[in-house]
This record gives sequence, C-alpha cells and structure tokens, in this order.
Amino acid sequence: MLRHKGRNPARRSLATPLLVKGLEFDHVAILNGGEFSDTENFYVSLTRATRSVIVLAKCAKINATRGAK
Repeated sequence: MLRHKGRNPARRSLATPLLVKGLEFDHVAILNGGEFSDTENFYVSLTRATRSVIVLAKCAKINATRGAK
C-alpha cells in the first residue's frame, strides 16, 4: 500500500537524514549543522526543502568529510 500511496509524514517531523531521504518539505530546520559526519547526510538534509532552509550551528563553518561513515 505504501508503494502506491507513498509516505505521508506528519506536518512537523523530527528525523534523521536517512528517514527523510526521498521526501520534500516546505521548510527545513537543520539542528546541530556543524556536527555532520559526512557530506552525503548534509546534502540530503539541505535538499529536502522546497521553500526555505535554516541551519543552526555553533560556528559559521561546517566541516563535513566526504565518504566518512
């Protein structure tokens, strides 16, 4: 049934990048933006929004390493 209708997340969701992969949201807030372990998860988080993205981090520079797991 999910295959035909798709996932329908709650109006407000708190999730990891893995759980929101393939979904879109109007607005996205990324919490602890400076603590991503790899660039893929950060990219997935950034590209989920259709209207706006807010990144909250302790510092202005985000250090994510490519291919780290």
